[in-house]
Amino acid sequence: MSHFAKTFFADTDKFYNAETDELSEYFYEKLPTVSEERRARVERVRKNSAKAELLAAEIVRDYALKTVFGIEHVETETGEFGKPYLKGEKDKFFNISHSGRIVACTVSDVECGLDIECFDHPHDMMNVAGRFFSTQEQSAIMLSPNPIEAFCRLWTIRESYVKMRGTGFSMGLKALKCGFSRGKASMFVNEIYQQDAKFQEFRNIYRYRACICTKGEVEHEVEKIEI
Repeated sequence: MSHFAKTFFADTDKFYNAETDELSEYFYEKLPTVSEERRARVERVRKNSAKAELLAAEIVRDYALKTVFGIEHVETETGEFGKPYLKGEKDKFFNISHSGRIVACTVSDVECGLDIECFDHPHDMMNVAGRFFSTQEQSAIMLSPNPIEAFCRLWTIRESYVKMRGTGFSMGLKALKCGFSRGKASMFVNEIYQQDAKFQEFRNIYRYRACICTKGEVEHEVEKIEI
């Protein structure tokens, strides 16, 4: 039996003007359409860019779940480490990520994790790599013609993996090591190969790296949407 995953992504340009740091009228039109919990989260954050991302995240999620699974009213619950799940569903999964001006959601019929990173908003790259990446991975970053992209690639693989597992970073990032065979990513935890963790990297978005991790092989599609 074949499994699937589909990733939908959108930008926040209609909600937020980065040059003026202002939220648009459209943002305020769409805000009442999301859940009360999401509106409260939007109101709690101070940065306008973060407000736009949080609003867009729920809109993209709801669109993805309705399009793929026909779910009209989304009810979620959280796992032990805070990963959101669809309430009462055992074969319908989703995961959200956002970075910069892009928000994305993956839906699948197996456990999944998604991470997206913008080249223009990297972490404190070598400090993070020095703390959590292997010596071999650190060397690969420094020798890469584009060290920021190389770092983002390794980071998205790691984060998509821990999000798929639903453990967050409780397992410790230092335990993780990425492997590659003919360009295909794999994961080792404390040197043990994670056979059921399958990765799909995609570069459909300019200046971004993204990766999904699924529990087993899937057929993966990516689609840009307007919100």
